[in-house]
Amino acid sequence: MDCSYKKALFAPAETWTLADGRLLAPKGEQLNLQSVTEARLSDTMLKRLWLSAFRLKSAESTVMMTCNDTRHGEQRQQGSLLVYTVLNFLRTNNPSLKIQHGLGKITNYAFACTGLISIR
Repeated sequence: MDCSYKKALFAPAETWTLADGRLLAPKGEQLNLQSVTEARLSDTMLKRLWLSAFRLKSAESTVMMTCNDTRHGEQRQQGSLLVYTVLNFLRTNNPSLKIQHGLGKITNYAFACTGLISIR
């Protein structure tokens, strides 16, 4: 399966390929989905823009899919289709893997500190 979408409004389209349990990123990185040890999905709304990221990590490499678009934008829908397909593969072939949701502790702390600093 090939999926093309733009990460941001003025970014060029990138094509991701999912075949035989391997995810091929636009810049040539490859990830064997059966060896994924960590997965994190995050969606953050910033006014009308949604910042979406899906990070997959294995012992060999880390791949991150990102997309910045409106909630129902075409690019976000294409990126979400790729994420959905990968999640279905992981559910079938790596059922013990827990998908983490959110930005992560360090990013949350950074946002909290930024908020505290702006209050002053």
